[in-house]
Amino acid sequence: MVSKTPHTIGAAVCWFASFLWFVIICTPMNWLWCENLVVRFRINLWVFKIHKGIMSWGATLLIHGVTQNEVVHSIMDLFEADMWMEDGAARLCSPAVNYIWRWCDEAMYLKYASFAMIFFGFVAIMSLSAGGFFMYYYAHEHATRTGRMWALGCLISAPMCGLLGSLQYLLLTINFSEAMSNFGVYSTFMYGPGFFVSCMLSLLSCLPLYIYFVFGKKNPFEKSDETYEED
Repeated sequence: MVSKTPHTIGAAVCWFASFLWFVIICTPMNWLWCENLVVRFRINLWVFKIHKGIMSWGATLLIHGVTQNEVVHSIMDLFEADMWMEDGAARLCSPAVNYIWRWCDEAMYLKYASFAMIFFGFVAIMSLSAGGFFMYYYAHEHATRTGRMWALGCLISAPMCGLLGSLQYLLLTINFSEAMSNFGVYSTFMYGPGFFVSCMLSLLSCLPLYIYFVFGKKNPFEKSDETYEED
């Protein structure tokens, strides 16, 4: 008799990895961090956080001491806001801001990379959840060829989606700091924990597939589609 333990463990790993993917996709975990003397960015997949840099804070204090002009204060408030990704990209692409910094292209790449990562992340979540279900169902309920093929397809698609999502995010955002260095202003750029956790989860998502091929044995009493319909 074929042991059910490998399929049970594989299903549990699938569901655990699916939960971790949900956490990093849906929680406000930083994916990108970038700053110069004028502005600081803290970016996750959903929210664009803009804060003043050292020079902006100094200019704000100076302006508050010199003038009470509301227009000037509104301009300084542009560097202090938490916005959804769509709104943040639109603000960076506004004519006045883009005329000075010319970072609209990088902002749009960032928006597309974030939305694509959300898509690939949710596909990985669904693939892992379904793969775990098919593995458990195959071992404990009905061993059918269709169920085994569905499990294999889901287990292959999950790490592929994770790797594709992380790779496209890296490629589309790696030049984000270039616009921050305009006019010789020194900038600091680094990826946050969300990105690195997604890379590790992409590797973890390969573990159920490894369990499936190495330890999961085909049930000798597996039913083909025709046999299953006859029953």
